[in-house]
Amino acid sequence: MIPRSFVQDLLAHVDILDIVSKYVQLRKAGSNFVGLCPFHNEKTPSFTVNRVKQTYHCFGCGVHGDCLSFLMSHLGLSFTESVKSLSSQIGLVFPMIDNKKSQDEYKKEKSYYNVMAKAQSCYSRLLDNSFVAISYLEKRGISREFIKFFDLGWSDVGHNSLSNIFEDYYNNDCLVDVGLVIKKSDENRYDRFRERIMFPIKNQYGSVIGFGARTIANIQPKYLNSPETVIFSKGRELYGLWESRINIKSKGLIIVVEGYMDVISLTQHGINNVVATLGTSITKDQIKKLLIVSEKIVFSFDGDIAGKNAAWKALLLCISEIKDGNEIRFLFLKDGYDPDLYIKENGKDVFENCLKNSIPLSKLLIDTYINKYSINEAEGRAACWTEISKILKHMQNCPMLRIQIEKEASQILNFSKNDFNNLTDNNYSYTNKSIYNKNSQNITNSSKSRNKYSIGIKSKPSFMKRLLYLLLSNLTLIDHIGDQQLEILDKNPDLKIIKDLLLLAENTSYKDLDSIKKIVDPNSELGIAINSFIQEDLLYKNKLPNPLKEWEDSLLLIEYQSISNEMRILVENGLSSEEDIEKYKDLSKRIISIKAINNS
Repeated sequence: MIPRSFVQDLLAHVDILDIVSKYVQLRKAGSNFVGLCPFHNEKTPSFTVNRVKQTYHCFGCGVHGDCLSFLMSHLGLSFTESVKSLSSQIGLVFPMIDNKKSQDEYKKEKSYYNVMAKAQSCYSRLLDNSFVAISYLEKRGISREFIKFFDLGWSDVGHNSLSNIFEDYYNNDCLVDVGLVIKKSDENRYDRFRERIMFPIKNQYGSVIGFGARTIANIQPKYLNSPETVIFSKGRELYGLWESRINIKSKGLIIVVEGYMDVISLTQHGINNVVATLGTSITKDQIKKLLIVSEKIVFSFDGDIAGKNAAWKALLLCISEIKDGNEIRFLFLKDGYDPDLYIKENGKDVFENCLKNSIPLSKLLIDTYINKYSINEAEGRAACWTEISKILKHMQNCPMLRIQIEKEASQILNFSKNDFNNLTDNNYSYTNKSIYNKNSQNITNSSKSRNKYSIGIKSKPSFMKRLLYLLLSNLTLIDHIGDQQLEILDKNPDLKIIKDLLLLAENTSYKDLDSIKKIVDPNSELGIAINSFIQEDLLYKNKLPNPLKEWEDSLLLIEYQSISNEMRILVENGLSSEEDIEKYKDLSKRIISIKAINNS
């Protein structure tokens, strides 16, 4: 039995769109993605994927489920195999434990959640009976309704207040494991949180997994969080996500702030699609979670230097995670204001107007570097573009946005299309050529140690020769080649000789070199190439443990080159029509699909 908490954590880190799109070609349709159902034959797409709910559904055959059920149904995997597959894809270590240990672990996890729920109820009751705590919250403008909505609490002044509700306080190690109690010795233990407002932090299932605690006196630290535990990691969780989930979905927007009070105050004023980080800078895990919940994010920061630095860090983390269709914006309030104070002084309408005027990621990126360099000088423009291009290299999942940023930056910096064409000719990565080079290297590295057929060859004739030798050394590969692969070869004139060999072998059913030599025209290009294939070249065969994998990798690279070239031509022509834009989107999806296959 696999621990339920592990499965929950796994599903929280996986984006169903990434999983399903490896097997189904999907396109954006409103808030969902649609494609042809893989579970029944159909000509009109009725299969939908919902990133917010993290589910798929087919209106044709009625199948429905999540990432795990998709792998189980589509690939025929068992539940355990599906969990292992997803775990390996995102780098989580699968818990290799026997059933008894699994049952024990599950029971312990359940006891952790029960302890946290019991503690939260205790803190809530203590708050109801604390005049000091209630007065503080009322002074901060928090009403009784929202105290209850966020399940706020109060930790009493005593060192062992929790012993009043936990009879086994001095021998219950769960209290220590979840961070409620600090243990010095078996007899000496005390409550971690004392004389503080308690903010329960809940996971995506509504279970309390940790607490944020704020002092109302002059005590340091002002905020104190639960420590890292089996059920809580402040780098992955977000305060208010459970409470705001319905409004985030209905509004299609999530606002990220820095404080618990900011979340509560905004929510109370009607801005109820808000979450907060847990006392630290935003992390990549949190951004992944945010993008699963909503395609549009607004980060709200103070307008001081610290706020701008935090925004820049968030931008850099978003760059490698966002996809075309995502919208990331940044709101900077006046220096000295946080969202809590700003909305109290200005109200909901003014704050919403600020949201509308927030800065898009593209503008923040370009403006940051333009303000850094003297762009009225050639050296400044060149340095500025160099910095921007370094960032753009990481935007591999959003090619359309990358193009738009490149266009906008190039206009400001006085670069023309011809300038970039010249740079591209010199291997400068203006277009997706940079992505291709990286992908090519990945494929090459996976096979370099075991074969002589490096697929990162710059010279096309040399690449053709290596492919030819691969086939001649392993003619049985022809049995695995279909029409789609022939079409891929067709797009590259330099590989015509490879296609000629395939067609010759296919039409004659000869799968050995001697027979091929007898029937090929010795004066043809193919005949000359085959006759130059000396016996020593067969040594290549002994260096290839998996020739089929080498062939498939090579075809992937050929297709990648062809698609990249088509995309480059479309970009050079300015993507001037809707048809060109749609074609570019389709090509981009195939690029992403090829990368996914290569990384799987």
